[in-house]
Amino acid sequence: PYFFDNGAFFIPPGDPYTPFEKMFLPFDKETWIAIIVSLSIGFLTIQIINRFSIETQNFVYGRSIGTPMVNFVSIFLNGGQYKIPTRNFARFLLMMFILWCLIIRTAYQSEMFNNLQKDIRKPGVKSIKQLFEKNFTLHLTESNHKYISMLIEQEGYQK
Repeated sequence: PYFFDNGAFFIPPGDPYTPFEKMFLPFDKETWIAIIVSLSIGFLTIQIINRFSIETQNFVYGRSIGTPMVNFVSIFLNGGQYKIPTRNFARFLLMMFILWCLIIRTAYQSEMFNNLQKDIRKPGVKSIKQLFEKNFTLHLTESNHKYISMLIEQEGYQK
């Protein structure tokens, strides 16, 4: 004969994300890596071009642009530059970087706005193994004790 008994686990929902964790939720890991690599390439390029002659710097940055690194950070954070270059190549580089920054910032702000409106939580417990990893206490009836003990032994945990 078989004996069937219903069991229920009362498990609370996952923990809420901290404000620091919510800052990084809008993008996945690959997108953050791509943003960091893009900014690093920009920083490295500016440092390399600063070692070249003044004519080369004027061609790439524009005439009388004395602080390209500050302008780079200002464009990424604020979206603008006070002194606009006059040469076509420098203006093209400036506009391409401004458009890239606008796309990244707009995507980040829209996802951050959605995250602030929702109650986002970490994933809850899905298996008995996770119950023990998170130090949950199990209160069992005698009939469920044998079944749960069998599952625990299969998972490799001690009673």
